[in-house]
Amino acid sequence: SDGANATGAANGMDKIKIGKRRYRVVRPRMKDNGYFDECSKTIAVRTGMRKRAAAKTLLHEILHGIIHEYAPEQFSEHEEHKFIYPIERGLAEYAKANPNDWLLMCIKLAKI
Repeated sequence: SDGANATGAANGMDKIKIGKRRYRVVRPRMKDNGYFDECSKTIAVRTGMRKRAAAKTLLHEILHGIIHEYAPEQFSEHEEHKFIYPIERGLAEYAKANPNDWLLMCIKLAKI
């Protein structure tokens, strides 16, 4: 395998549902770490990244998807990143510092 599906397409996921939309997750060879493409319903995470970096990139791109689903046209691309980066960092740091609480919260949210 060329690693295209390692980490899952980043962590065991090849499809993600955000709101009413389903996105495929791919691991292409590319320069950027990742991208979110609403038109093609694709989230990409660069292949060859370390697992933690791939997971953070996937989180970042999922946050783009959440904004496009629940707050469309409220941010320019620059503003969107200014909003996403601190949320991404805070969630990643919370999950790292509180792994059991993070997993429990995710499990409880999934049951809602």
